[in-house]
Amino acid sequence: MVVVGGGFAGVVLIKEIFGRSPGRFSVTLVDKNDYQLFKPALYAAVSTRTEPSAVFSALAMKFADIFKGQSVEIIKSEPKEIVFDKDKLILKGNKEI
Repeated sequence: MVVVGGGFAGVVLIKEIFGRSPGRFSVTLVDKNDYQLFKPALYAAVSTRTEPSAVFSALAMKFADIFKGQSVEIIKSEPKEIVFDKDKLILKGNKEI
């Protein structure tokens, strides 16, 4: 199964899949980043006098940590084209999955 986008919806979908059907699926997550940024907390972060690295580590969580112990392949890329009749996703750089 391929999930495009590691925002809240993508992460929750993957967690639900593994929660309801553990071990039944392997999942590939495609996102332009290798982390999820907790955007609702950005305002609080920029309004404090904190080092940028500390702010980032508090707001961003690596997908590898979120899905630790689960069969999730993380591909850092962006979709270019979906070929529905061949069940393919073509990523930037023309990689096919």
